[in-house]
Amino acid sequence: MNNVVLTPIDTESLINQIAQRTAELIESRRSPQPHQPIDETDLLTPKETAKLLRISIPTLWRWQKKGKVKCYGIAGSRYYKRSELLESLTELK
Repeated sequence: MNNVVLTPIDTESLINQIAQRTAELIESRRSPQPHQPIDETDLLTPKETAKLLRISIPTLWRWQKKGKVKCYGIAGSRYYKRSELLESLTELK
């Protein structure tokens, strides 16, 4: 069981502390959050892969059958490596 220690605090100090913490929280939500770096070794589900490539899932299956993208399986689920998907993109001239 945790011990609870109560210390007396006057009303004005409590109001100031609440106001300060509230202002900090509001400011933290206003400022843009830094994006997490993309881990290129991420495994993506078919839905995530289709969204990344902006294609439909049936197109993803066709590309897989043709060997355009590699698929990996774990316990009956299919996954795609983000790094391999990005490598499979070719530059058009």
